[in-house]
Amino acid sequence: MFEKFKQTIRNRKQSAENNEKTVNLDESEIEELKEKSE
Repeated sequence: MFEKFKQTIRNRKQSAENNEKTVNLDESEIEELKEKSE
C-alpha cells in the first residue's frame, strides 16, 4: 500500500514539472508572437 502511495506522489511531482515546462514554452511562444506582430 505504501509503495503505491509513494508512486502516486512521484507521478504528481512529474506531472507538475511537465506542467511548468509547458507554461514556460507557452510564455516564450507568446513573446515570439508579440515580436512578430510588432
